[in-house]
Amino acid sequence: MYRGMLFVHEITHLKKNTVPGLSIFWNCALGIPLLMPSYIFESHHDHHARERYATDQDPEYDFYTTSPISVLLLYLSSGLYMPFVLIVRQSILVPLSYFIRPVRTFLDEQGSGATIHNRYRRRKPTNKTKLLTWRCVEALSALSCLSWIGLTIAGWIPWPFFAHLLVAAIFAFTLNNFRAVTSHRFALTKGPYDFDKQVSDSLNFDQGKLWVHLWAPVGMRYHALHHLFPNLPYHNLTKAHQKLLRELPSHSPYRNVNQAHYWGAFKQLLYATLKNKQ
Repeated sequence: MYRGMLFVHEITHLKKNTVPGLSIFWNCALGIPLLMPSYIFESHHDHHARERYATDQDPEYDFYTTSPISVLLLYLSSGLYMPFVLIVRQSILVPLSYFIRPVRTFLDEQGSGATIHNRYRRRKPTNKTKLLTWRCVEALSALSCLSWIGLTIAGWIPWPFFAHLLVAAIFAFTLNNFRAVTSHRFALTKGPYDFDKQVSDSLNFDQGKLWVHLWAPVGMRYHALHHLFPNLPYHNLTKAHQKLLRELPSHSPYRNVNQAHYWGAFKQLLYATLKNKQ
């Protein structure tokens, strides 16, 4: 589930018609049944935009090292309740949004993006075809959610299976949250920043141990390299990273973004957050 859901990151960066039908297949196989269709992740493009990085219009950057530690802890613990938030969103809020305009506005701006930064407000698509696709996929996700609930209540889906699915989703969300807080140093003040600063504020984990592939699959361990080449496919990131290390001079800033171990980067974030409060 975790690896499959994170693959949406690859789909988000895939140029149109590069792999025809892949987005439709992913949504049908995973996104819609698991209540996280791909349009929710399209807000990720704002994270890479030069004029939005580390601003209130960046959905994936919060200022942990200059904020109370409660902000970091709240995000890390959000995986415990996120599956239930999705169930409420799809089964209650989406149907209500067809009749109550403020609910529709809330979902469009604050309930339709994968975000870290709670002040981020998403812009509704201006393209009518894209907006129609968004609405159709959202409706299918709501129908999927109501079907899960109805079939479980009717006994067609055993309660233990539904409970196991929720536990797996909680674990996946929590694991992803712990991964996400080490994708950057989160040491910047409010931006925006150019791409050089984006890369230097991001991290790679270049040790090829099995554990790294488990907690950061689909190229997620090369986040600094991803900011350098956002459209480079995940299966080429390792090769590109090794080539850069061979070719770049010893004083290259790129060498400073590489971390050997997850816990070292996580402890640095905690230390920076706590130190700033002293």
